[in-house]
Parts: sequence; C-alpha cells; structure tokens
Amino acid sequence: MVTAYEVDCLGRPRPRLPERCPYYDPAGPECSVGLHHFRERKTGPCHPLGVAHCRTHRKAFTLYPPGHRPYGRQAVVPLAPDGGQLLCDDDHPSAIGIEMEIEGGMFDAALDAAAGRAWPRCSDRYGDGGLVSYWSGQGRFLDQTMELVGVTPGLGGEARGQIADVLGVERMLLDEQAGAVRDAPGYRSRGEAVCAVLRAMPASRRRYQRLLEAGRVAGLWGVPLYLDSRCGSLVRMPFRVSGTRDPPPAGLRPAASTKVGR
Repeated sequence: MVTAYEVDCLGRPRPRLPERCPYYDPAGPECSVGLHHFRERKTGPCHPLGVAHCRTHRKAFTLYPPGHRPYGRQAVVPLAPDGGQLLCDDDHPSAIGIEMEIEGGMFDAALDAAAGRAWPRCSDRYGDGGLVSYWSGQGRFLDQTMELVGVTPGLGGEARGQIADVLGVERMLLDEQAGAVRDAPGYRSRGEAVCAVLRAMPASRRRYQRLLEAGRVAGLWGVPLYLDSRCGSLVRMPFRVSGTRDPPPAGLRPAASTKVGR
C-alpha cells in the first residue's frame, strides 16, 4: 500500500499507519494495525520501508512511499517521501512540466528516446537505485511504459479505452500514437508516443496516482491502495473516473518486445 512518510525527531522517515489493513472486512472485527519492523532495499526508495502488521488478521504488508509501486526497482514518478513534488511552483504546485515531474523515474527511457538520446550498448555506470543504464534496459522500459499509457500497437480497443479514461486523455490520442509507432517502430518514435500521452494528462497532484492505476489496468502490477488520512482507512483509487472496469484478460495484452530499433 502507499502512504506518506514523515521525518521523525531523529531525522528518520517514518510511515503514517492506517487504522485498517488491506484485509479489512466491514462484516468482521476491527483491525489492530501496528508497525512491525523496517526493511532495507537495494533498489526502489532510498530509505528503509516500514512493514505493518495487523494482529486481527495476522497479516503483514509493506508501506511504500508515494510515487512507488510494490516491488518496483524505480519510482513511477519521483516524489518526496511525504507525497510532495520534488520540484514545484509554490503558487501553482500542479503546474510543473510533466518532463520535470517524471524525470528520475521509470519514464527516463522515454524522455531520452524522444530526445534522440540512445543509452549505451553496454555500460559500467549504475543509476539511482542500482539500475544499469544501457540499451537493452532502455528497450525494456520503453516496452513497459508504452503498455502503461496504452500506445502499444495491437492493444485491444477496450483496454486502450480504459487506460485513456484513467489517464484523463482522449482515446483518439492513444490510437494515433499507437499508429505512429506501428508505422515507424524505432526507439525515438516509441519515446515520442509515450511523452505525447504524458503531456496530455491533466495537470494535477494526482498524476502519479493515475499512472499507478493505469499500470493496474494494463496488468503490469496489482491494485494500488492509498491511505486516506481523513479517515485512516485504505482506499483503492482516490479520484473518480467514469467507466473504469477490471483489468483486461491476459489475452488482450500483446506480447511486449524487448528489442528497440533505431
């Protein structure tokens, strides 16, 4: 689940705990949630993650900071541990350009590809979180982000429509960008297609939540849960979209290629 982390008096990030766990049943007993321990990670958030435990249901679950997804090695959108934007205009916090907002996350491959920056064929350099920045990695990230924003050629129309609805963009834009990739399947056109969709998303603090939900619809990861600080409960999707349904069956998702042409 996703929750904000706040710095304690010793300068350590500590998560806000929910009053109820993901296994809560309104017809059953109340949850009893406490912080069990912290665990280090070699990748992902740069600080230890809290692991909560519900004594009622005898279940443990990891608390991820905003912008991250479970088990992800890199943030979907890099945010401060408390959920704030790393770079923002104090008067207009949602007006930051999407390129600056997502830089440093899983969309770096698309940003570089759209600008014609191909990652090295091989490299000994390691980026943030221990990720190797080389050509095959750029291809994998491009394939994944294309699925996430619904521009993979061959994606079913129903699935593309669901993703467009979640992202708050026109379905026609996704169709156009998928067609552009189909006509010119190079790494640059793939990056341009992803960035075109990102730029069309509504400017809002909830952009990263829309992207996490789109990843669920695309079948890339499970259901994201967020802590609602007003009631202390977990909520599945803290924004409204019309017509959102369950993820498409596995058969609707096209096989993703790991090769990127120049």
